[in-house]
Amino acid sequence: MGEPGRAGNNNLDFCWERVLKSNRQFRVSHLFAPDEFAGQILALHALFASIDQLNSGAGDEFVARQKLEWWRSELRPVNIGKSNHPVLRFLVETGAASSLPVTDLDAFLDTAEVRLAARAPSDHEELEQLCHLIYLPRIQLECALSNQDHQFVGGLREMVQTGGLLQLMRESEARKEGAFWWIPLSTMARHGVSRAGLEEDCDSEPARSVFEDVLGNDIQRDSSRTSRGPDSRGPSPGLVHLQVMALLQARLLGQLRKKRPSSYQLELNKWRVSDLLAAWNAARRFMLQSSAI
Repeated sequence: MGEPGRAGNNNLDFCWERVLKSNRQFRVSHLFAPDEFAGQILALHALFASIDQLNSGAGDEFVARQKLEWWRSELRPVNIGKSNHPVLRFLVETGAASSLPVTDLDAFLDTAEVRLAARAPSDHEELEQLCHLIYLPRIQLECALSNQDHQFVGGLREMVQTGGLLQLMRESEARKEGAFWWIPLSTMARHGVSRAGLEEDCDSEPARSVFEDVLGNDIQRDSSRTSRGPDSRGPSPGLVHLQVMALLQARLLGQLRKKRPSSYQLELNKWRVSDLLAAWNAARRFMLQSSAI
């Protein structure tokens, strides 16, 4: 299993700090990353966290676009090896930089740029499309580290929907207003709630019905399923971390369904001991499944 860190590496320490500030579940999921990919996965998720900061809505959109263009330039193969940014240095140090296709990196950055001007989805179908836009490029990039086609990821659609929705909720934490901009307009209309009403009292009965509707529409992920491609190669051991993270996110979404909306951000920023046991069982099941193919 991957080590949580080692002393004396400033790039590694910086990446851990950045990732855990964005997603504390990573502390658990990274324990189950295969040794040969552990450093690369950390570097990649530190990149995700760095770009996610630009989509938090906490700063000026023009500045965010300028920073995004800086990242796009620095991630080019001709520039990344010369960069002084700790995340980019760690991407090079771990070998992740040479394993990430430029086209997939561009797709990830393109989605970040689109989201800077994203509008509220009109219905749940558009919310699903937004979740797909956010999360599929991340899956593709992590799969690239183990040279695996993302089509071989079990429960891909559910993983994309759950991961994208939770990412929207995490990013909303930094917004002083408009934190619930991603709630579909049709859902609010159906429950007779305005966006201002959600902001004013998200724990009111009408507001809670809105959140129950949105979270309840998300597909529960069945982590026991796997998808097979046309050549039936089966899942790769390099995808253990991705599968474990998907399980943790499905569990987190289940927890949120039981909580008051005002406590969502608190729940998003912690992990439970029970998550560790669930992750261990999922990793063990996935590895047994891989070895049997």
